[in-house]
Amino acid sequence: MALAARSICMRCSIFQQPAREAVNIMLNNIMNQIEMHKASNGGELPYGTISSIIEDNKEAFPWLDANKIKYHMQKLTNFHDPHPYPAENTDPSMSLTPYI
Repeated sequence: MALAARSICMRCSIFQQPAREAVNIMLNNIMNQIEMHKASNGGELPYGTISSIIEDNKEAFPWLDANKIKYHMQKLTNFHDPHPYPAENTDPSMSLTPYI
């Protein structure tokens, strides 16, 4: 019975929050490595950079894959734009409706 209680307790957010923060710190460090590779290559990411980073960290983080890195990269690039869609145009002369 104690085992079942412990497994339920391990799923609560108290224990997951520090793990999420640790994963985000690790992914931020990987983003720094990627940005350094970009900077040294004239702004372009060299082919195979992400896969080499995955191979270097595979023993410590077996769950790490390219999708996690690319998703984290997307989250960081979209983080500073709180309104991804432009504001609604209130000027009737700038209407996008076709003339009839």
